[in-house]
Amino acid sequence: MLKRWTVYGLLLLFVFCLCGCNNKNTEPEGIKVVYELNGGVFQNCTLPIKQYYEFDSDTKRLIKSPEVLSKTSILKSGYTLEGWYKDPNFTSKWDFDKDELPLEGLTLYAKWDKDVKYSYNVCYYDSDDKLVILGTYEVKEGEVFEDWRGFAGNRKNYTALKFIDEFGNDWDDSFKHPGGDADLSINVYVEYIEGDFELVSTAKELKNARTKNIYLLNDIDLEGEIFSFSSYNKIFKGNGKTIKNFKVSVIGNKTSGVDDHLDSSLKAVYGSIFGNLNNATITDVKFENVEFIVEVGYDLISKVYIAPLCVNMNNSTISNVSVTTSYSYSKLPDNFDLNNLIIVNEDHIIKKDESSVENIKLEIDKGEN
Repeated sequence: MLKRWTVYGLLLLFVFCLCGCNNKNTEPEGIKVVYELNGGVFQNCTLPIKQYYEFDSDTKRLIKSPEVLSKTSILKSGYTLEGWYKDPNFTSKWDFDKDELPLEGLTLYAKWDKDVKYSYNVCYYDSDDKLVILGTYEVKEGEVFEDWRGFAGNRKNYTALKFIDEFGNDWDDSFKHPGGDADLSINVYVEYIEGDFELVSTAKELKNARTKNIYLLNDIDLEGEIFSFSSYNKIFKGNGKTIKNFKVSVIGNKTSGVDDHLDSSLKAVYGSIFGNLNNATITDVKFENVEFIVEVGYDLISKVYIAPLCVNMNNSTISNVSVTTSYSYSKLPDNFDLNNLIIVNEDHIIKKDESSVENIKLEIDKGEN
């Protein structure tokens, strides 16, 4: 059946279109345009489409593509129509807005781009060495990886540390998706630690994370600030990093004085970095240039104990920790015996129950004000 459209306008006066499957022996008058589908399908037909145009003598001979005229798509499974070309080698593309139809007619060739998908998979290997994909980003050729949806955080009870490649190297942030002629998914792996941790890189982050599980990413210089944990019941993973240059304030007054652990008839104050540990773990960290500042203004306080790491431990673990510390006093009662300002040497701890302590190092310098 012959399909016919008439388009009125200043440029295009008459156009007739037919599909090759419906060809008859006689052809309409006009300038013929043949569209080679190259494997495409138009209205259930794979043969070339023919269009016939008639123009006024003073009209530019502009034509339309068959899918525009018919409002029907030309399809090829797994491909997208990129455009129409003047030659079968696709070296010269036809511009429907500018190119004029030659009087002798024209054959145009459909160029198809294969539908390919490029992507980054955010993934990890579980305990059974099974690949788990947390999410996928579909990207274009040349795009860099960015986990802007936060897929790395979707592994329950684990904290993402960084992205790595298949060889365990840090992910190259400048890597661009290579694209290509076929679908290509590139795996970006996540390195995790078990548990929910605050990843700490700065002094501000450290101070804000004092009540949370902590994983140090960098050495931290506190630049002389007052800093300590009054107590701690979480997991502190130092990752071999150093926290340095801070002061621990040891204040002795009516409210801070407590019974001496050796003699309950006496009042004492205690100073340490972590205070009391309860169901806590402290591992793999160095504390350097830690200064304990003692200020006791209450006459009934008889002793000052400095336990550099913690005062009491209950069901806790400390391992691979070192402390380089000094102490000084800015204020003491008139009758205070300096021999009662005591640095606790053994394990840096006064009391530990059902706890484990190993590989702890302590260096002490004494200074007086």
